[in-house]
Amino acid sequence: DVNRFWDSKGIDVFHGDDETAYHIHLLYTTAAESLSFGASNNYMTQTTNGNIYVTDGTTVHEYDASTETWSSILAATNGATYNFTGAAAFGNTVYFTTADGTSNSELIHYEPGGHGWSTHNTAFNTLGGLTGVWFVKNTLFVTGNDGTAEYVWEGDAFADSWASTFATADAIIEVEPTHQITGIVDGGAVVLAASTDGNVYSFKLSSGVFVNQGQTKIPFEQVHSIAAAEGIIFLGTQENTREVGRLYRAELVNADDLYVLANRQLVKEWIIDGYDSCPHSMFVSRDSVYMGVQEGLNQVNLWRYYLPTGGLARDLQTGGNGLVYGITQSNGKFVISVSGSDVYKETSTYEAEGYVVLSAADFFTAESKQFVGAEISTNNLPTNTQVDLLY
Repeated sequence: DVNRFWDSKGIDVFHGDDETAYHIHLLYTTAAESLSFGASNNYMTQTTNGNIYVTDGTTVHEYDASTETWSSILAATNGATYNFTGAAAFGNTVYFTTADGTSNSELIHYEPGGHGWSTHNTAFNTLGGLTGVWFVKNTLFVTGNDGTAEYVWEGDAFADSWASTFATADAIIEVEPTHQITGIVDGGAVVLAASTDGNVYSFKLSSGVFVNQGQTKIPFEQVHSIAAAEGIIFLGTQENTREVGRLYRAELVNADDLYVLANRQLVKEWIIDGYDSCPHSMFVSRDSVYMGVQEGLNQVNLWRYYLPTGGLARDLQTGGNGLVYGITQSNGKFVISVSGSDVYKETSTYEAEGYVVLSAADFFTAESKQFVGAEISTNNLPTNTQVDLLY
């Protein structure tokens, strides 16, 4: 809430209920899970049973939610011949796409319970290959690039039949080949697909198939992440010519039977020299939207947009170096995939320190004022702890 504070770090400023709405406390720390990524294609997905899958080159790291332990599934077992480019959960099973960036790709399916790993399709093997996969509105959306365009297809994960080629003529949309689809989410009335070409495309179900039913241009921006919550659409963008990250919020509206984003507002801008500060992944909870932002060396943090107040503040901190490619929760704790670094999991240990920068007091009059002091109230503090008030 910008009326209450300007900036914070290491502090949970949104901890509020009827009795403690104006109380704050330190956030929990995060700790690396010691996966030590060897590549930067670290896409994350979570199945219905709570298990988490993170890709790393041609390896898949699997987190067993029941035992809270990790295991690594190498290419010899998972069948990946090329680096992974995407992952999407379908129930307790997972679909993966791979590509070598030139002329080869695969659609791989993992089904536990004795079924194991299957390579379903290697047909789309032109320049670029398959570039991503998402499961939205009971439909599997797959993207690919052949050097002529980036394509989006729909598929039936229930039928689990991928014998045919991903034909370019069957694509829902085509995007310039120098750009890519970066996120596909359920926007309510339509499915929304974000692209680095600056457009958000709206897919609507018509006669049993999805068709493009409108698009919204974000001028001079690349859209790298998208989320939807309570009728609000959130966009994480990067300026075309500078490493400037931005967070927008907008509303989905129907205009002449076209679904477009309206009332777009800039929520936050990150300008950090030498770092790509654009949010590349988002996570929606019941009351907040979280996004990962790289803010410096060993400073990759979650930011939290609090839906009840519209406030935005820095949340959990990690020691990673890279872009956040996945955010989820397991047993009430956040799990964050930082590309090229590691998976970081929220702990039960509080941060050693934090700060809140408050706005100046305002008595809502135009008269000159002189502030002569300030005080802060705290609970009983444990040994070796303190709260400093600077003004």
